[in-house]
Amino acid sequence: MLFAPHFMVRVFGFSQTASIFFPSQGGIFLLILGVCYLLALREPALVKVILISKAFAVVFLFAHAAFLSAPPSIWAAAAGDTAMLVALSAALFKRRCL
Repeated sequence: MLFAPHFMVRVFGFSQTASIFFPSQGGIFLLILGVCYLLALREPALVKVILISKAFAVVFLFAHAAFLSAPPSIWAAAAGDTAMLVALSAALFKRRCL
């Protein structure tokens, strides 16, 4: 989304918009989030931030897919984020139980 916003918008089924600012902003947000994921490998306290962001992402994506006419690809994104949330929660729970 950051480097080829028009292409990515078209590929994932969104309608073209006059302004590409918000899709590009989403791209930089995902880049920042990815850096936070990498930092969490060294700083366990950041795992909580990732859990919270995933939980909000799941709610946001399912709400848009179910009620706000989002493209079908959003269902896949919601499922992927749900899987990541469950896996990360299970790993954190297992780590705390050891």
